[in-house]
This record gives sequence, C-alpha cells and structure tokens, in this order.
Amino acid sequence: KKTGFTTRNMMCVPLSVGNQGVFGVVQLINKTTSGVLQSDDSPKHDAAAPTVAEEGDDRHYQSFTTEDLHFLQVFASQAANAIVHSGALERQHHQQQQQQQ
Repeated sequence: KKTGFTTRNMMCVPLSVGNQGVFGVVQLINKTTSGVLQSDDSPKHDAAAPTVAEEGDDRHYQSFTTEDLHFLQVFASQAANAIVHSGALERQHHQQQQQQQ
C-alpha cells in the first residue's frame, strides 16, 4: 500500500544445481501484453503505446503461460550454474563460518 504497487500475477522458479539444494528464487511479477520475447507470429507491440494500464484497468495484463514458465526455468538453470561455478556460494558459506567463530 505504501508504494501503490499492485501484484496481479506472479511466477517463481527455484535456483538450484544438482544436489546443492535450493539457494535462491527467480520471481516475475505482473506479466503485461508487451515483452521483449515475441515470436514472428505474435502481435507486435507499438513501442510508443503504454505497457501498463491505468490503475484499475486490467486490459493490458495477461497471465503467465507455460512458455513463460519454460523460459524462466531455463533462465534459472543457467543463472544457478553461473552462480555455483563462480564460487560465490562457497565464499558466502566461508564468510558465514568465520563470523560464527
């Protein structure tokens, strides 16, 4: 209520690699009719047109699709692998152990 932001829909996918367990989440909020990923047969969005409806007007909002979910799962998998291979999780775990001592 403080910001006036309204959550209309949400999609979340865990960040995990193999047996490492879940160490984060990727979250998308409020899908709109515009987007950067469009297939050749999808309707084109006029860049000059508004992408968000006026408050209380849901005409410009859509639900997330199974295609969106698949894309987010692939994105999350790549992000999780990058995080694990960067060594960031090990450094964070090491820092936490040092602080507890």
